[in-house]
Amino acid sequence: MAQIRSLINLLAFLLATSIFSPTAKGQEVQKDPIEDMIDSLCTLEGIIECPAPDNSEVSSTDNFSFSNEMILARMASRPSPIPFEMNEQVRKYIDLYAVKRKELLKRMLGMSELYFPMFEEVLDKEGLPLELKYLSVVESALNPIAVSKAGATGIWQFMYQTARMYGMNISSYIDERRDPLKATYAMTRYFKDMYALYNDWLLSIAAYNCGPNNVNKAILRSGGKTNFWEISPFLPLETRGYVPAFLAIYYVMQFAEVHDISPIQPKLSFFDIDTVFINQGASLAKVAEMLDMTYQDLLYLNPSYKKGFIPNGYTGILRIPKAKMNIFILRYEGSQLMDDKLPAPVLANMKLNPDGTPMNGFDYVNIRTKKIHTVHRGESLQSIARKYHVSVESIKKDNRLKSNYLKAGQKLAVYQTSRKLVAIENNTEIAADSGAKAATDTLAVKTQNSTARPDTADGIIYHTVEKGDTIWNIAKRYEASVEHIMQLNKINKPSELQLGKKIKIPIDG
Repeated sequence: MAQIRSLINLLAFLLATSIFSPTAKGQEVQKDPIEDMIDSLCTLEGIIECPAPDNSEVSSTDNFSFSNEMILARMASRPSPIPFEMNEQVRKYIDLYAVKRKELLKRMLGMSELYFPMFEEVLDKEGLPLELKYLSVVESALNPIAVSKAGATGIWQFMYQTARMYGMNISSYIDERRDPLKATYAMTRYFKDMYALYNDWLLSIAAYNCGPNNVNKAILRSGGKTNFWEISPFLPLETRGYVPAFLAIYYVMQFAEVHDISPIQPKLSFFDIDTVFINQGASLAKVAEMLDMTYQDLLYLNPSYKKGFIPNGYTGILRIPKAKMNIFILRYEGSQLMDDKLPAPVLANMKLNPDGTPMNGFDYVNIRTKKIHTVHRGESLQSIARKYHVSVESIKKDNRLKSNYLKAGQKLAVYQTSRKLVAIENNTEIAADSGAKAATDTLAVKTQNSTARPDTADGIIYHTVEKGDTIWNIAKRYEASVEHIMQLNKINKPSELQLGKKIKIPIDG
């Protein structure tokens, strides 16, 4: 009997640690959450324009013959307080970044010239390892307006409650999670707290991904071990890959040249940008006009202004190209920066407050447009995805493709996403593009607060419990308290949450 019990315990452990994972015939194997996150980042809008990639390269078929010993020897030449370990997990992510996602890595190398000097300056000032800058690549691919499925936002992917806890301002017009500098200072405060708790950098990095509660649980379940690799089987699936992915990008970005990977340069580097303070509310579109630059580029340098406005009463920190500084000094005094030249349909339907901010609001919507692509000889899913700036997975999903095989003449539906400005009045959206016409293959989806909330009642909405939901993440998603949700639904223990069940969520206003 004791032998049977031991065997059952062993099988349970192997299943929990994913060492042994039987898959029924036809059952879909779960995708690596880190790779899935990278694919989603590839399709996000908002990255400053880069030169087109060289399509003569097929990065997915590149192959480097470099040994694990060689990697360890290279890393030994770059001593760091963060211990580097080479194993199958780290090697898998090195191959992912340096081979399968080589084109994305080139862009991230280029974008690092814009952000890494800023990160290094803050990390050095705060006394933290400079290597932590590489976490931003894993988190957001250096996209300052990246938003995860869970709602984490910005280069450092802060959740709302954590951001407020670390002093970041979030309102209808401002989201400092999108401000690379302010978010970096918040990140350093978080890491100081985590390192004070664990005295271990890899555990601190794991806690940045899944929170200290999950790390503490993993330590307990492992029997009190405090080494990341020993507690890894007891951590959430994403976190098991998160730390190896960090070590992989830490290696690949330092030794990119060795692997013949060169950066695609952005329009601006860190040393091309300066900061100014303004003492009045301002429209970025008007400032861009004053500086003879595009609104898109100015908005990219100032992503924390969600609506394209710096509201009155907010410290007006503005980042502009150094080459535009003289123009700003000459034209700023006496200028009327709230007289925004928005598209006519927006202005016609917009009411302004005394300070010039919109009373009835305006926002961006995502417009999803369908295009039909005819496959030409020699084309692959990777080259088509690059052409339309979408992911391979989205093309396969939209066309119900079970393999990567294509044949000449085949028709593929490709859905691209663009952004348009709309005025919001009485819950009605007015298209900012006066020439835009409704089409049967176009779908407008609100980017802000995009989650549909059906079955609403006074102060109550309903949420259907999905796979992976917990009381904690549901509460964070709707900015409600765990205790209130449990009381409202008569849930005594968090484990009583049932898949597919509708639960009540309290909302404010």
